[in-house]
Amino acid sequence: MIIEIDGSTHLNKGNYDFFRQTKQEKLGYIIIRFSEGEVIQNIDSVKKRIDYAVICLKLSPTLALSIRKVDLL
Repeated sequence: MIIEIDGSTHLNKGNYDFFRQTKQEKLGYIIIRFSEGEVIQNIDSVKKRIDYAVICLKLSPTLALSIRKVDLL
């Protein structure tokens, strides 16, 4: 699992980020993205979403695949 925190440095790197994420997913990684503001302003929610993703990964590879397609709210 890769956890990405997107801040101001990502503003002009959209194409590169997309290319890199696609490559990482093809290698089997699951990427969870958070905005910098979200991490600063609502860290408890971020922690819960990460915990949920880890639980899903431990329980079942099938659940792990669904994490890729569903926003973890």
